Formats: sequence, structure tokens, C-alpha cells
Amino acid sequence: MPHVYLEYTAGVGSDVNFKEASQRLHNTLVEVSGLRLDLVKTRLIRYDNYFVGDCVEPQEFIHLNVSTVSGKAGDDEKRHTISRLLLEVLADIFEPVLRQQKVDISVQITEVPASGYVRIRSTFLEP
Repeated sequence: MPHVYLEYTAGVGSDVNFKEASQRLHNTLVEVSGLRLDLVKTRLIRYDNYFVGDCVEPQEFIHLNVSTVSGKAGDDEKRHTISRLLLEVLADIFEPVLRQQKVDISVQITEVPASGYVRIRSTFLEP
């Protein structure tokens, strides 16, 4: 943990270098949260079928969910800072799309109770 889920609609991802985008998001998350870089895992989830609002007028969305063990991302103020800075990174990454289309960008931090998260790491990875 943390697990990062970047969800986006098909109309916004065609010109994005997602490896570079993930690196920027990882670095920002680590810088502001103090979490370990080697533990950040990002999943990219593209939606080809989706609806927003009245389901008539097309609108795209980008949503970032950072899931972490409770307390690891700090108190409310720190979580808000992390969310805001990640939102700024997303707005920069997707800036060309924001100028051309209707797009909603959001960031959420989800805390998982420590009792509900377990893992095993291979001997090739640090503990």
C-alpha cells in the first residue's frame, strides 16, 4: 500500500503517456505523504462505456483513488493537502484535454483498516 487507481474515460487518455503520469503521481504522493515509493502500485482503468449526468451530453471524467492503511496518509488536513496536490498534477497531465472537452477530475483518499489488509512479498523485495 498505497494502491492508486487512476480511472479515466476513453476520450481523455489517447495522448497521455501513462508511465510518465504514474511516475509524477508516485513522486508527488511520496513527497507529501512520506510513504515508501517502492510500495506505491498504480492501476490504470479505462472506461469505454460510461454515462455522466443526463446521459445525453457527452462528458469525460478522470478519478484518482489512493487507497492506504488507516493513518498512513495522516490527519484530515494532510489528506486534504495530498488530494489537492495530486489533483494539481492530474490537471497538468490532462491540461490539453481540459481545454478541448468537458472533463471532471476528482481525487479521493480511501483508508483501509490495518486489520483488513495483509500481504506477502517475495524474497527479492525489501520487507
